[in-house]
Amino acid sequence: MSETDQNQNQGDAATNTEAPTKLDTVGGDLLTQRQDLVIAQATLPTTETINDSTLVIPTETLVADAGRRTRQDATPTPEERYKQAKGRYDTRLNDYWSSLLKTRDSNKFTTEFPPRYEGPAKPKGVVEPKEPKTLPRLNDMFDGSRTLNRLLTGDSNQPDYKIRQVSESQFKQSYANEILKTATANGLTPDEAKNIVRRIYAFESGGAGTHEMLSGMPQDLLKEDKPGETTIADQRRAYRPNSTAIGYTQMLQYNTVRLFDTAAPEISTRLRQMAQEDPSRAQELTNKAQMVDNLQTLIGKELKSFADASGARPAGKEYIKDGKITDLCREDFAKSDVKLPGRDITGRQLSSSLHAFHMDGDVGPILQSLELNHLLKFAKQNDFTGLLNQEKDAFNKRVSQYDALPQADKTKALTEIMSLIKPSANASEADKKAFIQTRDALTTKIAALGPGAGLELAREKLNDAENEMLNTKILQLKKFTDPAGPLSNSAKLLMDKMFAARFGELTPDKLMPAALELANLAGSGNALLMLKNMDKPTTNFFSRRGYEGNPTSNGRTAEELLLQIHRNMHGPNGDPLRRPGVDALLKAFDAIK
Repeated sequence: MSETDQNQNQGDAATNTEAPTKLDTVGGDLLTQRQDLVIAQATLPTTETINDSTLVIPTETLVADAGRRTRQDATPTPEERYKQAKGRYDTRLNDYWSSLLKTRDSNKFTTEFPPRYEGPAKPKGVVEPKEPKTLPRLNDMFDGSRTLNRLLTGDSNQPDYKIRQVSESQFKQSYANEILKTATANGLTPDEAKNIVRRIYAFESGGAGTHEMLSGMPQDLLKEDKPGETTIADQRRAYRPNSTAIGYTQMLQYNTVRLFDTAAPEISTRLRQMAQEDPSRAQELTNKAQMVDNLQTLIGKELKSFADASGARPAGKEYIKDGKITDLCREDFAKSDVKLPGRDITGRQLSSSLHAFHMDGDVGPILQSLELNHLLKFAKQNDFTGLLNQEKDAFNKRVSQYDALPQADKTKALTEIMSLIKPSANASEADKKAFIQTRDALTTKIAALGPGAGLELAREKLNDAENEMLNTKILQLKKFTDPAGPLSNSAKLLMDKMFAARFGELTPDKLMPAALELANLAGSGNALLMLKNMDKPTTNFFSRRGYEGNPTSNGRTAEELLLQIHRNMHGPNGDPLRRPGVDALLKAFDAIK
């Protein structure tokens, strides 16, 4: 999910108040990183072509690294050439996003992708400015949660509140229990629930994530310490993340605020049920349930105060609609650095304190299951099944269109695609030879594909090298924005044909986990818009920073993103034989009688 994206109210989803989109790379293709919608000021559009031959350094005083010097029409240095080309590209890119915002405001969609940089490569030694990481660490979340008793009572003598920390295996077992309860309430079988959770977990965590996993966290920090040691845990808790995303489904502070504001009764009711089930912990769980109820009251009051402070509200954002707090308000509250009235704490800090409950062995699994419940209910209310059925028909129609192509067109399409699959320039001669052999073997198998979706390219039909090349190189090609230019129509059809040969005929049931993850990734309102507008570029549904920080979504249409999520979910990251986290998660489900 995303932490700071604006939800664009468009078309049929004009009344939706979901906002966030999340993104950031890890393990497989991506994790989650919510980022602010930051659009640079528009500049005058330029039609100049960016390439080496047209770049001219004007006659003026230039500042070089060695000092100040004057040059008359001198040959530019590589650094100067790059900076000027990059500046012109940035102008075009700013203009694209400024125009896109105007299009969104008109409840319309753009059909154009952002311009691509085509100037000289960045020379070594040129450092692009980066924003410093300031998002909360696990230590910050824990520190904030310790103050909750004092915050709620106003009594500085109250003791620290303590998050109940449990082992990873204990957390996974509790998580599986809560998910199955949610699944039953939504009419899902245990196997259906297990499959959905497995796929989302594989996509979000790379198949190895823990309940303490933060966005971008290195896999080395997810390992367990040796008995009696805390070295890894200490490093993990001091890690500064790329976003506020945490846990198996990479939930963000915005999501946590929403759950405590709208679903606290469900959390506290479940905690009281657990108190009855475990008399030895009855008082502890009952007290925790009362804490959740009190936090809902606090959050509701602070959100209302935040919404009423009109000076804090950006233009065009609704904080209260039909008498209710909107998700846009909760999202902005969760990232606000303005101190709450009468309190020495900001909205961001309070949200971070609540976020620590994702590491609580009792509350964390409930929060995660409630988020799945939210996605399932939204999908049902907005007929995701019907929309995915339309996608299935459109996809299968294109597969049939490929089957009907003349053989010469099929051969040309295959040649076009395989010409884009090249070994690394730095590979050894032996590696290049092996790469070409694998490519040639795949070329032969693709050329021999029969009609329909025959699974000729399924994992068990290929060796490891062929599977790797097909999954990470061929099926990741972008139909419209490859550096070599858009694929031909026949090559686009072949991409769909290969996808069908890899995963079989698509159905709404098969695509549902990817659709739910689309809602988890982009916000449910944006996911609905994408499912209704599958041919539109994903720039229509993400903020600029969210889009640019996500290699899976950028350069693709909404349909391509859906299929890429499906591909990633069913790749190595979802394989229990390759990912211990997936194996442990499935075993937690299987252990429930």
